[in-house]
Amino acid sequence: MTPTPEPRVPQAVALSDLLHAWNQEAEAAHAAFTSGTPRGPVTGFKSLDQALSGFLAPGLHIIHANAGCGKSALCLQIAATCGAAALYVSAEMSALELFRRVIARTTSTFLGRLKTGEYPPDQALRLAQRAAREVPWLFFADASAGAVAPPDWIEAALVQFHRSYCGMGSSSSHA
Repeated sequence: MTPTPEPRVPQAVALSDLLHAWNQEAEAAHAAFTSGTPRGPVTGFKSLDQALSGFLAPGLHIIHANAGCGKSALCLQIAATCGAAALYVSAEMSALELFRRVIARTTSTFLGRLKTGEYPPDQALRLAQRAAREVPWLFFADASAGAVAPPDWIEAALVQFHRSYCGMGSSSSHA
């Protein structure tokens, strides 16, 4: 039986205790600004990245809007192009369907042709292998069949996948 992890407790911090960390933050922000290098993963949409101060801050990001307006497509595109470990949790589409969409996007293949079976299996597999090579930081959590993905499971999975991705030789350190 695994032990229950200790609950996280907030820290009380005096402003004067933050001065050193603030200075390091200011130096890193200025270096990134002057070099034009984002400090973390980007969405790939210039105006959105500017609105987010240049990059996606580490943590959970939730997109909320009306049905059918493209939330899933936007989030999948961001996750596939951000260049950092990204766990895409879906209660709507299966992992295989999400992968199909990534294959279509990364290989410039019409999505409908991937669904119809037009491609011989060896050609379809080559397209899938190419997509997997081009987007090694993207991981799926498939909750489409009624599976439950509680926040602690999501966090643990992202940490695991981040370590896996960073172990692949990535220089990214953002989760």
